[in-house]
Amino acid sequence: MAADLPIKAPVAAPAASWTGFYAGGDIGLRSTQTDITTDAFAFGAFPLPLAGTATSQPINGTAFRVGGYSGYNWQFAPVWVAGLEGDVGWAGKTTTLNGVFLPGHAFLMPGDPSASLTSRTTWDGSIRGRLGFLVNPSTLLYGTAGAAWQHFDTTANCSILICVPVVTFGNSSTKLGWTVGAGMETRLQSNW
Repeated sequence: MAADLPIKAPVAAPAASWTGFYAGGDIGLRSTQTDITTDAFAFGAFPLPLAGTATSQPINGTAFRVGGYSGYNWQFAPVWVAGLEGDVGWAGKTTTLNGVFLPGHAFLMPGDPSASLTSRTTWDGSIRGRLGFLVNPSTLLYGTAGAAWQHFDTTANCSILICVPVVTFGNSSTKLGWTVGAGMETRLQSNW
């Protein structure tokens, strides 16, 4: 009589799923490229357009940035992951141009340092779609694209040669743009 011995077949570990919500934080640098364009100015109560003579001056800057992000991934096939991600960050950077460097300064305020324009960038954010490919169960290569926003606070001081007394005025605005990128994520263990 032959003895029946139980045999255990090896059990494959279930592949980790990339489907679900996630959140995180980030630190780094943000670089902005901004052009200030002068196409008109006010002489007292009279606006004077600079038709055909509008001039621009770059007012760029780099600042330390902190932020956070969250999103949702959906693993819709064995090696494909789609998702939606949003982020928001803050990086206060102030850049000032005095009258010597302002666009149109040769006509409007020739070399007058009492005239200035200051641009301050504060918060930024984006909402992006993502599409990724799993090169192995723990490593995701992805591309991302979507809408982005940047907030600006702008302050101008009118030249004493033009305005008596000197006038200061400001404007806050949030500009809409776009973003595109690529990246790689690796699962270290469990949900990390």
